[in-house]
Amino acid sequence: MSAVEILVVEDSPTQAELLRHLLEAHGYRVNICPNGVEALSSARRHRPDLVLSDVLMPVMDGYTMCRAFKDDEDLKGIPVLILTTLADPQDVILGIEAGVDHYLTKPYREEALLSRVEAVLAAPLESGEAQEEFRVVFSGQPRIVKASRQRIMNLLLSTYENAVQHNRELISTQNELRALNDRLEQLVTERTAALAGEIAERTKAEEEVKAMTQHLWQAAKLATMGELAASIAHELNNPLATVTLRVELLKTQSPENDPRRLSLEIVEKEVDRMAALVANLLQFSRRNQLQISTIDVRIELDKTLELIQYHLRKLNITVLKDFIPDAATIHADR
Repeated sequence: MSAVEILVVEDSPTQAELLRHLLEAHGYRVNICPNGVEALSSARRHRPDLVLSDVLMPVMDGYTMCRAFKDDEDLKGIPVLILTTLADPQDVILGIEAGVDHYLTKPYREEALLSRVEAVLAAPLESGEAQEEFRVVFSGQPRIVKASRQRIMNLLLSTYENAVQHNRELISTQNELRALNDRLEQLVTERTAALAGEIAERTKAEEEVKAMTQHLWQAAKLATMGELAASIAHELNNPLATVTLRVELLKTQSPENDPRRLSLEIVEKEVDRMAALVANLLQFSRRNQLQISTIDVRIELDKTLELIQYHLRKLNITVLKDFIPDAATIHADR
């Protein structure tokens, strides 16, 4: 038994290929035409078992094509299944007037399309059934449409099946929305309970933000000072290195009992102190982030006093250190 051949009339290459892939995967042979004119020509050359057509197409739309099929004695027995959005009830009237046999509304599920195709092929049209005139009122205006009772029944069943399917999807969507709404209410309840505890923390958080802002301003100032300190330290390093080398050279050339050697040792000590100050400046300039650690306050104070000792002497300021023997360590930024 040869495979059933379906003529797909679709101007969108993407949609046409999707339909081809779906139908061929289920054993159907598929021929594709981009408009109604080419579909008529193709059907006259090789008669398909079913025409599956879009409505809006260039050259010739789906309704005009269907009317041409039904006016052709050799083609009128081929069932035409129209894929449409059915956005307007007038589409049904247009379909009846054009001789459309079945509808399937977009968007559709693949299972629904395959089921409709199987149903259409399982119930072939009775080509000899007489056409009857029906008087219908649409939008307040009477209209006369001509169709067979079978076609009217097929269209009504198609419309009903589409309505049932959309109703199922609507119920499923409503159930999902209901579940989401229940979940939202639960989240709101939980959040409301959490807010009761957060209100007490809000003031504290705001104070922390203010403190952090102040800290950031201070950090920005320190960063600027650090850049300046780095520049100064680098400028001092080279001459200090030169002085150190000269002093060491002079010491090697001076006898142990030379009275000038004491002066050289004093100079060397001061140079070492300056080198330590430069090292402290470089360490300060490299603080890009906090370095929290346990420190001895006495040691840090000694380093700080050493750093500003020159200025203290110049201002004739004397600092008296009176540290307790067992001073506690603290956690701080080094």
